[in-house]
Amino acid sequence: MEFFDGARKVKLSNCHGKFLWADDDKRGVSQSRKSDSENAIWEVRRVMVGDGERIRLRSCYNCYLTGSRTPFLLGMTGKKVIQTNPTKSDDLCDWKPEEIVPNRLIALRTRDGSLLRGNGGTPPWRNSVTHDVPLVAGTLDVFWAVHVVE
Repeated sequence: MEFFDGARKVKLSNCHGKFLWADDDKRGVSQSRKSDSENAIWEVRRVMVGDGERIRLRSCYNCYLTGSRTPFLLGMTGKKVIQTNPTKSDDLCDWKPEEIVPNRLIALRTRDGSLLRGNGGTPPWRNSVTHDVPLVAGTLDVFWAVHVVE
């Protein structure tokens, strides 16, 4: 959690050289190489939950980064990540940062144990963002670099 000490706004980039991106439809989340847009900036909000402190990431559209229970593709393990205005009982908008490489990389975990993942590859995976439990240990797609904006 120290990763976010003093950080009010951040950008998150991944191993594909892309930033977590709030889509203009105010619902979708994707990845983009454009780091100079408000869409790549996420406001950090700390919240206390039963098992400790977590963060919520609010987009430029005043919606929160939320893991859904809807599969990204039928028959695949990854689930969609969207922007929502969560209710108190919505536990998939609370993310637990886990430091992977000291002062460099984190993973963001939902309360059900899945990890935020920036997917690479060919369409429809390219530029998509999902959450799931990786089948392969050491999957780089779940690691994010935090860039403090404010």
